Amino acid sequence: MADSGEKLFRNCVVDFDRVSTLLEEVIKGKMVKSESDAPTDGSVPSPEQKRFIGVLPYVYSAQSDPHSSAENSISVPGTAKPSAPKKMKRDRETSDGNTEKGQNMNGNMDEDEVKQKRLSLDIERKIWDVTHRIFLMGRDIKKLKDLLDKDIKIGECYNSELDAALKDFKVLKNRLQSMQQKQSQKEIELRNKINEMLRIESETKVAVDNSIEAMKKEYLNKQTEISAAIGKMKDEEAKTKIKIERDINRLKQKLLTVKRDFDNNINTMQKNERKEKDKLQSKIDKIEQLYAGLKGASDKRINDMQNKLTLKEEKTNAEIKTMQRNETDKIREINNKIKQIDSKAAKLKVDIENEIKHKQNALAAIEALLNSKQNNRARRPEEHNEAKPIKQEAVA
Repeated sequence: MADSGEKLFRNCVVDFDRVSTLLEEVIKGKMVKSESDAPTDGSVPSPEQKRFIGVLPYVYSAQSDPHSSAENSISVPGTAKPSAPKKMKRDRETSDGNTEKGQNMNGNMDEDEVKQKRLSLDIERKIWDVTHRIFLMGRDIKKLKDLLDKDIKIGECYNSELDAALKDFKVLKNRLQSMQQKQSQKEIELRNKINEMLRIESETKVAVDNSIEAMKKEYLNKQTEISAAIGKMKDEEAKTKIKIERDINRLKQKLLTVKRDFDNNINTMQKNERKEKDKLQSKIDKIEQLYAGLKGASDKRINDMQNKLTLKEEKTNAEIKTMQRNETDKIREINNKIKQIDSKAAKLKVDIENEIKHKQNALAAIEALLNSKQNNRARRPEEHNEAKPIKQEAVA
């Protein structure tokens, strides 16, 4: 989209420069006045003058038909025959090479007046040509504006998606803060441990991203060396590079999606009962299957590209295989780290559940004790003073 807009803009600039040059030549008297007027000094017309002379009959046609559109009034010579002009028709030549109108004019005015008349006529024709080209330039500029509006709409869609993601993140953050305020000191310590695990996971993600960026830079360097050594493979290697970058971006997006779903599942497990935990486990299994399928598809695609490059040259095959092995090692390391994080998260989940059950039982016992004391106090008010220390003990 951007390339087509840039091409239209360049065409507008080139056409404007050509029109300006031709108009200056007409004003200065350097252009041939018509097809029948040859230079008297024996000079040969320039290529721009010849091109303008070939366009003049079609300019006559466009000027004579006021109902025809500016876009269809001028046709390229050799492609379509224009309609005959209605008002400004070309003069019929006589047997001696002069036109009837020229003979009449020679009888009434001198040669300077004839040349001045022809020059003014050519200037009018050229002004019309400039006006038509300006109209075409305006149409191209409108196309550029439409392309720019489409790019702006796409950017607005991306911004709306980012805003929605930020809102979801803020909602999750507020929920986490409210849970931290309601929990006891022990639960706060457990939450700190979970935050530490999340920090470690974030650092791991940063390290993985850095590794991916390093792999991309290394791949670009290798691609440059291959392009310098094999000039005929430049186009194919560029396409291969774009495909690999898109695959890496897709994998990164899938990893981010898996991480976001994993965090949401942890928060859900802390609030829901056993039935919701079983559903969460099934979701985790589906995510792992999806990740395994994506990994298999990515490995298959990379192997296919590796086989194609093998047919091109042995040196290129060896370098791509080396890069493939490095990428496989990196993916294996990422999988190992993800498994470690999963095991630690499962352990923390069990600890949190046990601690929550313990706290719930303790709170239930305290509530039962308080209720029994309140009932006894209602029956025997004289034991009210003895119940106060017990209540303070229970609250503590």
